[in-house]
Amino acid sequence: MASGICLIAPPVSRENRPLPLALLCLSGVLAAQGTDCRILDFNLDVRLNPELEGEAFFAYAISKIRATGCRLFGITSLCANYPLTLRLAALIKEKIPDAIVILGGPQASSVYAQTLRNFPGWI
Repeated sequence: MASGICLIAPPVSRENRPLPLALLCLSGVLAAQGTDCRILDFNLDVRLNPELEGEAFFAYAISKIRATGCRLFGITSLCANYPLTLRLAALIKEKIPDAIVILGGPQASSVYAQTLRNFPGWI
């Protein structure tokens, strides 16, 4: 697999499509240190492709994620998309067994103890 980090912004809602500013900032810092970094903005993808709902979204997402060649993934999360974020993280771990998944963002930070207890082996 390729080296580097893939930062992921899961979709929030059809009405709310914020730019992944935190991921853009983090990517800039990583790039300045010479780390290859990719961003997958699934908010934008869902906005541009309204057919990406339900299982179609997850099939599309894992295809894009695998295509990065990364094994280190950072996924940001908000309260509104935390269940989807957890499902996406589980899918990454299932399809890319040696992947390292790091959850971040306000929701992951506020319920870190519960998340680590319920999903051992994740960071």
